[in-house]
Amino acid sequence: MQEAQQDSLVPSRLLKFYSGYRLFLAALLLWLGYSNHSPIYFGDSDSGLFSITAAVYFTASLISLALQ
Repeated sequence: MQEAQQDSLVPSRLLKFYSGYRLFLAALLLWLGYSNHSPIYFGDSDSGLFSITAAVYFTASLISLALQ
């Protein structure tokens, strides 16, 4: 019975880890979009759209992590 409970926790831990990783990537994209030292291909052509998309992705990642 104890093993069954530990096996069911493994997918939950992996899902939380991947959600945290996704939140980290979203924060990195936001930082690169607002950084003056970022390469040209991060938000150079349409910086407003890039910022909105990165913010939406960050918010979705944050909500996803909070719901787990």
